[in-house]
Amino acid sequence: MTTKCFDVVGIGNAIVDVLVQADDRFLGDHGLTKGTMALIDEQQAERLYASVGPGLETSGGSAANTLAGIAQLGGRAGFIGRVRDDQLGAIFSHDIRSVGAHFDTPAARSGPSTARCLILVTPDAQRTMCTYLGASVGLDPTDLDLTLVSQARLLYLEGYLWDSEEAKRAFLAAAEAIRATGGEVALSLSDAFCVERHRDSFLELVDGHVDLLFANEMEITALYRANSFEEAADQVRGRCKVAALTRSEQGSLILSGDTTIQVEPVVLGNLVDTTGAGDLYAAGFLYGYTRGEPLERCGQLGSLCAGAVVTQLGPRPQGSLKDLVASHLG
Repeated sequence: MTTKCFDVVGIGNAIVDVLVQADDRFLGDHGLTKGTMALIDEQQAERLYASVGPGLETSGGSAANTLAGIAQLGGRAGFIGRVRDDQLGAIFSHDIRSVGAHFDTPAARSGPSTARCLILVTPDAQRTMCTYLGASVGLDPTDLDLTLVSQARLLYLEGYLWDSEEAKRAFLAAAEAIRATGGEVALSLSDAFCVERHRDSFLELVDGHVDLLFANEMEITALYRANSFEEAADQVRGRCKVAALTRSEQGSLILSGDTTIQVEPVVLGNLVDTTGAGDLYAAGFLYGYTRGEPLERCGQLGSLCAGAVVTQLGPRPQGSLKDLVASHLG
């Protein structure tokens, strides 16, 4: 069996986030639905950016946030995603490497600019995302370092990749590579609207390719067109090895075979911004999982990391996650 030099390798959209505080009226004026993610083109991105106040630029991307969190916890993390050789691409590359994650996907020298996401944070801490995918959608199988993938215990994939045919092929090639070396595959459903766009493909993935599934209440309910969270949880049970379902202030539910584990949320301060909460939950969970921790502790690690990131503006914790775990969980 191939030597496993990495705990988790992730594939996702390499995005730089621009976080801006906004109100409900602004969302309404621009036809945006609170709490969702909308795909926009470069011209729309420029128009929206010009109409808002000062913003905070920080590297993001769902899977990239998770891998950065794993690295901050002390895990061995690698990320695969495409940027352009521009200023935002340099920012993204620096930020993910600075926390200890491995990232060496070559930057594109032509074509669309590095992806960016305008995140509008309303006073209730909800985030509404307008995403220009740019260079990230150009990721294809030729960008894959399958040696890197095969060296991981677990491959982590974000559902947003399904918006690009090239990225989808890369996704499946990577899943086959890690399966061949005895590794596991984890998937985040990413967004309820993403689920609506690709429901049939996601259902097939969950049943045939995924060991660990991460989803929030809206996403899992949308996946199974269920009338309630409880109904959706019943439907996903047994379709993959582990399903970790997050429910905001109600904590999370972990399903594995006949086992059901309820994990309480962790409140560490005032709610400021929910951006990255699901990503950091996955980071804590996978950090524990790849170390052989019991599922309950994996969920507690996830809740703790999520609880930290929502007390600040931005999708990546500004304090030490290692110190946080040591002080709260030992």
